Amino acid sequence: MHRLQDLWLFALLVRATKKREGGAHRPRGVQGPEQLYFRQTMTLPGSGRRRSRVRFVLKEKETMKVLTINGSPRRGGNTAGMLSAAEDELRREGIDVERISLGDVDIKPCDACEECHETPWSCPIEDDAIDVLKKMVEADAILIGSPVYFGGVTAQLKALFDRSAIPYQESGLRDKIGGALSCGGVRQGGQELTVSQIITFFMTHDMQVANAGEGSYGAMGVADDEGDISKDEEGLSSARGLGRRTAYLLGKTRQ
Repeated sequence: MHRLQDLWLFALLVRATKKREGGAHRPRGVQGPEQLYFRQTMTLPGSGRRRSRVRFVLKEKETMKVLTINGSPRRGGNTAGMLSAAEDELRREGIDVERISLGDVDIKPCDACEECHETPWSCPIEDDAIDVLKKMVEADAILIGSPVYFGGVTAQLKALFDRSAIPYQESGLRDKIGGALSCGGVRQGGQELTVSQIITFFMTHDMQVANAGEGSYGAMGVADDEGDISKDEEGLSSARGLGRRTAYLLGKTRQ
């Protein structure tokens, strides 16, 4: 009898969940997606006078958040154009996206004082690094783009990588999803080296790496003058692929 009751309850629970996800019905007391919890009381069939009452709580799916970081000192350059292509795919899947352009913030190099090793989230350097790093910790996924500067990431982005020793002490980025993008002046102009440098950062923090599809490490574009990225359909397509792959992986982690 108890086994039958358990199966009956499970069937009702699955049915209620499917209705809520499909938008056809919301249980009493649920007003919208902003209300995360509701309670419902059900009476199970029993033998004779014995009846059991079960109270359970269902949780709304929370909106996933992706932080994109433009490592270029130029706010609206070609790297930003590639990030926009990836961001469009994420928003199409209902994912919240926030972008930080390192050209708009002040992040100084790490001076190896190791104060963050002794006191969590403590750093004597007065700049914007802590604020940016906290946003990274709060995000479910992080996409990082950089133009190719002498075969690697920009100095601004490398400074952020080094300062990430602060959340590293608490494994603050572990298991988050990370995706890499790069843009160079010519094809085979250091994009893979730049992407690999970003991926190394992800792996150092025990993050999960998303690729751009078809076995590519990340999204790579070719653009020399400002705005040229709009002419590189192959590069933009790889950026879109990275956005879609990131959305897919976020969906898998939510299941």
